[in-house]
Amino acid sequence: MNLVDAYVTKVLGYEEKDWGSGPVKLVKVEYDSYGRLSETTLVFTGETREQKAAEVVEGYHFLT
Repeated sequence: MNLVDAYVTKVLGYEEKDWGSGPVKLVKVEYDSYGRLSETTLVFTGETREQKAAEVVEGYHFLT
């Protein structure tokens, strides 16, 4: 399985849910990966989930 670079082009929304393992912060984003725009939801868990989710802005890099 190969991973490719992805960059956030727009933050579409935030949501907090309580999953079986505890609370999670969900960030719905539009992203660009090699010229193709798509949408996904990034999931952050743990004690620093609020801080990590706040770092998601335009240009944020992640692997998909």
